Amino acid sequence: GINAEYMGYLQVCEDCYNMEKEISEEYMTRALSKMGMEREEYEEGLTHISRDKLQEIMSQRHLATEKEDVSLPFTLTKSKTKEMFKEISNLQDKNNDKYNTLLEKLEAYSATVDPMAAGEVLMGIMQYLIADILFNEYKVTEDQYQAAIEKHRIMEDPEIAKSMQQKAMMYEMMMGMG
Repeated sequence: GINAEYMGYLQVCEDCYNMEKEISEEYMTRALSKMGMEREEYEEGLTHISRDKLQEIMSQRHLATEKEDVSLPFTLTKSKTKEMFKEISNLQDKNNDKYNTLLEKLEAYSATVDPMAAGEVLMGIMQYLIADILFNEYKVTEDQYQAAIEKHRIMEDPEIAKSMQQKAMMYEMMMGMG
């Protein structure tokens, strides 16, 4: 039934995630080899870069890979993009009725694996789930969704901005208590 189907979905997500990790690892090994560096040297070097500088480098890398020519479907209006953003945001807060059962099973599943891996696997599966929701429910790609968020300045919308601030405060309170 749905349970076997769901566990199959999770397995496919986990397999994709593991494959991405292996490919990433292979690229890292090749790059370090070309530079004549050991992984320890590389990781040691990273510790000397400030967190802000690291974020700046990562965001520049992300910008470099962005596709300039993403065509937005006419269906991605500002209000539609905002509705999608709220749904996905609620999904990430485990506050989305449509997917609660799935998320509960996901958490139960993650409790059965190594805790260090669980967080990464959960994040990976969430990314796949979001991509699936965008594609299956809204018929848009992640690139189109991101482009719509930027074009319509969704993050500047007062309701969204307030919601994001509240989430940030809740997160900080949770982290402070830990």
